[in-house]
Amino acid sequence: MIDLTALDINQLRELLQSTLYDALTGYPNLHSLQLYTVPQDSTFIYIDMCSVHSLNHMIGIQGTNERWINSFERNGEVYKIAGDEFVCIVPSHDYTGYIARLLTAMQSQD
Repeated sequence: MIDLTALDINQLRELLQSTLYDALTGYPNLHSLQLYTVPQDSTFIYIDMCSVHSLNHMIGIQGTNERWINSFERNGEVYKIAGDEFVCIVPSHDYTGYIARLLTAMQSQD
């Protein structure tokens, strides 16, 4: 157990970062998702990227991150919940558009 009162502010920030974000991708993780208040008009999109290893090999993890971020614009939220499993939270009125943009982004090559 950690005595939080003994930590300075930078140590607390690091602890919070490692608790709420995935170290490899930088995405919020399952703990973050559990703390998030989801807007009522949202749709959850579950994605199991079974080919994530070949994708990462092809364009690198940073390239994967950029494609995710760009495809979900500023209104979507991406959470890494396990290994190669992600949950995306998007506005319900345009969830099919988000899925189409995600598929396009993941299939395109630089």
